[in-house]
Amino acid sequence: MYYRFGCWLTILLCASLRAGAQPFDEDDHISWHFSSLKQSGSEWKLVFTAVIDPGWHLYSQSTPEGGPMPVSFDFVKGKSYRLSGKVKETGNLRKDYNDVFMVDVWWYEGNVIFTQALKATGKGTVSGEIGYSVCSGEMCVPGSVRFDLDVWN
Repeated sequence: MYYRFGCWLTILLCASLRAGAQPFDEDDHISWHFSSLKQSGSEWKLVFTAVIDPGWHLYSQSTPEGGPMPVSFDFVKGKSYRLSGKVKETGNLRKDYNDVFMVDVWWYEGNVIFTQALKATGKGTVSGEIGYSVCSGEMCVPGSVRFDLDVWN
């Protein structure tokens, strides 16, 4: 009887410790800020700013195939806008050979700004999702964040 009680107590204790353990949350290592800026007429610029914690980095969209997960932008098609070109990135781009992936990799530390030009054809919301992976010297944490930005003609 005591043996069974002890086993159940051990199982419950381990389960409660596991439930209280929080996995690494990408929000602890990167924060995102979004804005839509009217340029002229119906031209807009969407701005996606990533603020990366010290000791962590974010892989560029230009990271070659076979390397770590690059940042990616997935825009929902909308009738009220047309994207112009591709997402551009600006920041302190670093490049290095990675022994694990056996390819050159490109990444950012600190802050990086991504911009997407578009032409508004009416009033609407540009929605989508950013996929990414933030990494330290010891681990990588994949993540994604949704965005909704208003534009109008």
